[in-house]
Amino acid sequence: MEVLAKGLNFAVTPDHIPVIDMITATESAIRNNNIPEEEAEQLRAQVSMSLLKAKPPPPNLSEQEKRALTSLSKDINVTILPADKGRCTVVLNADDYHSRVTALLSDYNTYEILNRDPTSKYKKQVIKCLQLLEKQGVIDRKLYYRLYPGDTTPCLYGLPKGDETMVSYDVISLFTCVPTVLAVETVRSRLSHDPMLRQRTQLNPDQKHGCAMGSPVSPIVANLYMEEVEKKALETYSGTLPTHWFRYVDDTWVKIKINEIGPFTDHINSVDDYIKFTKEEMREKQLPFLDCGMYLENEGDLQVEVYRKPTHTDQYLMFDSHHPLEHKLGSYFLCTKQLMKVFG
Repeated sequence: MEVLAKGLNFAVTPDHIPVIDMITATESAIRNNNIPEEEAEQLRAQVSMSLLKAKPPPPNLSEQEKRALTSLSKDINVTILPADKGRCTVVLNADDYHSRVTALLSDYNTYEILNRDPTSKYKKQVIKCLQLLEKQGVIDRKLYYRLYPGDTTPCLYGLPKGDETMVSYDVISLFTCVPTVLAVETVRSRLSHDPMLRQRTQLNPDQKHGCAMGSPVSPIVANLYMEEVEKKALETYSGTLPTHWFRYVDDTWVKIKINEIGPFTDHINSVDDYIKFTKEEMREKQLPFLDCGMYLENEGDLQVEVYRKPTHTDQYLMFDSHHPLEHKLGSYFLCTKQLMKVFG
């Protein structure tokens, strides 16, 4: 319990200096920043000297905690994961976790079985595209390295949501449900009609490209597609429209007449073949939405407060975690700033 309470972002101090990783990082920095050879040799010498003098940091776990950590890592009967939100650590029965993931993968409209790992194939295609863009002068060498793809195979995992309920419209598995072809067409159309595009980039909207789940591009593409879906839904509804519709990615807060809830929910679920919504109604005049708690007073006034889900632990980063000092100070100042807002 003590080890798990430290949080899954807690970094254990290493028992040796990662010499190979340090040298590899140094060479990557030299290459990516085009450092002249003379300066590069000086940098290598400084890094080598520092590594010779370096000693492992003092341990930040007790011997009992180390044994507990080893025991947990070897226990094949449990799966330890972070909660979907709130930084809470969840311990699941491994068989239950595997059965839930298997049930998720059984949706063959979203997932398909591959005969081999396509990562290397896609990496070569992306590199070829980047080389062409650099040759055409669309991107420079620095941006080329920033966009250069890695070769790590993406992993599938599930995050438990805990026992809380969602009270709002929530899109079911937004990222995996957005149709790639239609989403790319939506993006291309929006870019083509953007008069300021040429002032920001020389890239052509007609160039074909895709984005992997987990990529920073994915929320942008999904959001653009969702804008088209919600626009169509609101423009084609024959009943009384909601007076308020506020969406953030896949969560939407709606103010609507009570007798319109059922018909409107059926309507928005019929607009698109891929995007489907789940609905939970306000209970006891309360509606949690994202990190806000919305309350209706007796006079009908709407009050908004900070809302924390049951899985929220108020834990950011323990100071004895093996993280860079600037990360710890950043977390400290963030917490201090939030406390000053709360207590004035």
